[in-house]
Amino acid sequence: VEAAGFDGIQLLQDVTISEPVVFTKGIDFDLNGHTITVAVAKGLSMSASGSNQTHFRNGTITSTVDDPVYCSGGMLYLEEGLTVSSSGSALLAENGGTIYVNGATVSSSSATKAAATATGQNSQIVVQSSGSIASSGNTALAADTSGRITLTVGTVSTTNTAGKPAVTVDGGVFWANGGTVDGGANAALAVTGSSGSTYGMGTAFTGSGSYVVAAYGGSTVAFTQGGSVANRS
Repeated sequence: VEAAGFDGIQLLQDVTISEPVVFTKGIDFDLNGHTITVAVAKGLSMSASGSNQTHFRNGTITSTVDDPVYCSGGMLYLEEGLTVSSSGSALLAENGGTIYVNGATVSSSSATKAAATATGQNSQIVVQSSGSIASSGNTALAADTSGRITLTVGTVSTTNTAGKPAVTVDGGVFWANGGTVDGGANAALAVTGSSGSTYGMGTAFTGSGSYVVAAYGGSTVAFTQGGSVANRS
């Protein structure tokens, strides 16, 4: 890697990470068209105070392990032009960290975990600026234990054949004011665990399962300002 001052890193070649690389301050990380292969869980980790921002851009992050991209503090931006793909889960935000899928393309083929999860108080995953999160094996986006997931402009989708919804909320919060949640042959959204406010403000929920949106265990789903539900079956 090449460091520019104290706030920029540019990758000069493809690399494999076998030990976690932890960002403890805000930095701009330009992959420069190269590929980072992450061979260890939480291999690219953001752990900083809440005001720090780190930006990953312009390249590919690939992995066969769970949670190659991890944030436990501060704000981690995955910018347009970045691709993150994993055969395990791809993203994890916890302990107050926030991951912004800010135009990046994120995908996972894990059959056991969601592609992206926010867990714990003040932890959040935000899909915006035409970003996308997709899973071919499980749920695409999940919030649990007071975690929060937000969708503005972008797409969250799944093509799994195990009946898993595109988005699951279990004791967390889902807030949306645009974009698309596509469950494919499954439900778009399932809310359980007496979850907090869950909205579909201007968001299109589509699927062709036995239901498109469902709430269980005292949870609520409120649709306002143009939210829509469509069953293709």
